[in-house]
Amino acid sequence: MDMLSTDWTDSGGRLAFIAWLFMPILVMMLAMMWAEWRRAGRVRRFRCRDAGREVEVWFIGSEVRACSAFEPSGAVACRRACRNAAYRRQWEPALSRLFRRPPTSGVAA
Repeated sequence: MDMLSTDWTDSGGRLAFIAWLFMPILVMMLAMMWAEWRRAGRVRRFRCRDAGREVEVWFIGSEVRACSAFEPSGAVACRRACRNAAYRRQWEPALSRLFRRPPTSGVAA
C-alpha cells in the first residue's frame, strides 16, 4: 500500500493517517524536552588546582554558576579556568563515574 493513498477504508490507511497526524506533535514535544535538558546545565567534578581539592562545579553552557570551593557556592571569585575542558582533564578523576557520589546540596542542579 502506498503511504499517500487516499483509501481510508483499510486499517493500514487509517493507521498511516493517525501516525502522520500525531508526528508533528511528537517531534515538537521531543524538541521542547531537549531544549529544557540543555538549559538545565551540568554538574562536573574534578580536581581544581586553585582550590587544592576536588570540587563540584555547575555549568550552564560555558558559564560557571556555582562551585563547591566557595561559600556560598554561587559566589565564585576565581579566574574560572575550569571553563576550559583541557584544564579539567589534566588530572585523573578521583573515582570512576560509576562509583562517584551524587552531587552535594551545595551545588543545585
